[in-house]
Amino acid sequence: MSRQFAALRGIAMLLVVFHHAVDLTKMAAARQGIAPPSGLGNDLLIVPLYELGIYAVPLFLFVSGAFMAYAAKGTPPTISWAVVQNALKRLLLPYFIWSVILYVEVFFHYGEAHGLMEYIKKLIIGSPFDFVPLLFFFYLVSPFMTRAAVGRRGLLLVLVIGVGQLVIMNIEAPGILGFRFPGWVPNNVPVLGRTLAQFAVYFPLGLVYGLNMKRVNAHLERWKRPLLILTLSLFALHMVHAYGFVRLPLAQYVAALVALFYTPFIERQRIPQVRRIETVSKHSYGLYLTHFVLIDFLLFAVARFAPMLLGWQLPLMWALFALGLLLPTWVMEKLAKVKQIQGVYRAVFG
Repeated sequence: MSRQFAALRGIAMLLVVFHHAVDLTKMAAARQGIAPPSGLGNDLLIVPLYELGIYAVPLFLFVSGAFMAYAAKGTPPTISWAVVQNALKRLLLPYFIWSVILYVEVFFHYGEAHGLMEYIKKLIIGSPFDFVPLLFFFYLVSPFMTRAAVGRRGLLLVLVIGVGQLVIMNIEAPGILGFRFPGWVPNNVPVLGRTLAQFAVYFPLGLVYGLNMKRVNAHLERWKRPLLILTLSLFALHMVHAYGFVRLPLAQYVAALVALFYTPFIERQRIPQVRRIETVSKHSYGLYLTHFVLIDFLLFAVARFAPMLLGWQLPLMWALFALGLLLPTWVMEKLAKVKQIQGVYRAVFG
């Protein structure tokens, strides 16, 4: 396994936390009738880092697929159901716990309540932790995908899933590909439609890469510099879209996909603060679940006791990003060292 992948997963989590700090702050301000930030400060201090978030979930899923490939054994490689069962157990119980905590918090803070079936539906589709059901699905089918992921069959697998993602994308967002399907085509894909439309190809791509790493790296090595130039150019193109100069809704998906092909060339030792980022990576799933609840709670407290702070959204976003990142990571790092509670720790944080 490439040594830089743990750090890249940590970077993905940094981007996720920042993304949610920005979005939740804007939502809290809107509830108070305050407009979102604008102007040069927002354009320079928030938007570029926020838009780097287009790489966050694709990178996390890609690395998850590569790590699953690492668990494959034998020739041809296979993933045992014991591995899948362990992965699902560590995925689902913390997801259920933190989803329930968030639903209770939302009820007491905002008075939002639903019936039992609606809450079950939220858990199934992943609201608000939307990529967890998708990861559950890929863990579940990974033993089957592994059989078709070695050699040239792996390329075919990625192409088929990539085309499937485009089809689902055009169903979920009609016209995004420049045309609309006929009326007899369903107008939505149940359960995982939205997340498959955005992220379907990245976990399989990571799985295929992990199972064919030496061969793939040998081919990519010849394209190292063009891949870097293309990665930077596509992000610049996406930023042109983000600033509203042109409309290029597909740019983010192409940019994320191309960037993943450059990840093998990112050297671990050149990543700033790599050890601290790897600490974040070590607790990435627990951080993903806890930071959202913490930031939402802090914003409720701000709106209740210091609403004037919502008029200073830019510094508030950065403060919430720091708290949402550092506090859960510090708590998990301390608790992970207490041997007597390891079972509880895994149940709560994964």
